[in-house]
Amino acid sequence: MSLKLPLPPGFFQCPPLSPDDNARYLEIAKQSVQDLVAKARIRDGPVKWTMLSNECDLKIYKGEGTGTTANSDIHCAAMETVGQLDEVMRLYRTDTTAQAKEYVQRFGRALVDAITLYTILPRHPDRPNNCIQIKWMVAKSPFDGLVTKRDFCLLESDLEFQVNGKRAWVRAYKSVELACVPSLRESLNLIRAFQYDMGHVFIESDRPGYLDMTYLADMDVKGIVPVWANDQAVIQWCRNLSDIDRFLREDRLRGSVQSAAAASAKAATGSSVKHQVSGSSPTWGADSTFDGTSQCSSDDQSNYSESMVGTSVVGGHNTKLYSQVHRQHYYPREGTSTTASSAASTVPIMASYQPHHPTSTNTEYTGELSPVSPLLRAPIILE
Repeated sequence: MSLKLPLPPGFFQCPPLSPDDNARYLEIAKQSVQDLVAKARIRDGPVKWTMLSNECDLKIYKGEGTGTTANSDIHCAAMETVGQLDEVMRLYRTDTTAQAKEYVQRFGRALVDAITLYTILPRHPDRPNNCIQIKWMVAKSPFDGLVTKRDFCLLESDLEFQVNGKRAWVRAYKSVELACVPSLRESLNLIRAFQYDMGHVFIESDRPGYLDMTYLADMDVKGIVPVWANDQAVIQWCRNLSDIDRFLREDRLRGSVQSAAAASAKAATGSSVKHQVSGSSPTWGADSTFDGTSQCSSDDQSNYSESMVGTSVVGGHNTKLYSQVHRQHYYPREGTSTTASSAASTVPIMASYQPHHPTSTNTEYTGELSPVSPLLRAPIILE
């Protein structure tokens, strides 16, 4: 039987991860978050940005030169929206394959399919907004049918922290290679692209009740795609920031309607409305062990490790990462330090923690705007 998208949740048969593999992905995740936060700085960051598109509230930039490699391009988008950080984190809750596929349906501008493969760091009551997973995703171009779809095997890192004393949350992606996720070029005509750094940075704005949203993509799409087509594809992905604004408004309206319905039902019955909870419902860490080993759940494997802090050198800039935020704040005890010797270095996991209120970092996401010349469209061969 021929394959077609979307793929079933159990399509990829991934074996449990070893403790060493789990620890390695944790290190990659930490570096991924650090690099994304540094590159997403519009002003005084490691990337020099040029305006590519100005769409009212949404500003889209392209980095001068190339991205991480000679074959990669780097783009960034910034927008301010009405909203709370907790609303965004609820919107992006995609832990299971079912949630990931629902997310793809809602954010259908560029995404086609998604499957959760592994959970490296599961959510915990002390840090419910932090989660690290490995996922397979498929993306399409605005010229779908003319430009071949791309798939990715990605390490997805969700972490809450603080910037300049303000709450912030990051979703960072970095491509990884897994033997259990082979190329699907022959079976589905998908070209495996590579994300060096991609994701979103959400920070509470100086204006109460607003959020500063930044999206960054530093990737190599592989295949044969002209610059103008690649730019248009990334611009479409950047426009997902506008979708976030709309989805937050929709969720707010839906919540208001549900609250009104619940209040009406309570008034009619004279008692509160309750819901059924299945005895088999998962609890925190139900499918996880806390000794570094992994166990199979319905559509992913769960592994556990602790918190992370540190510094990173990105593009010659020494960037303080963050102080991680939990319901209870933890930080390395005095006498423990972390340093990074190079852009590719990783930060050791701290084994000792004490309550701490995070300090601010000096990260800025606004910058000067400058025009860019129109894109020239030459005859091309698309793949």
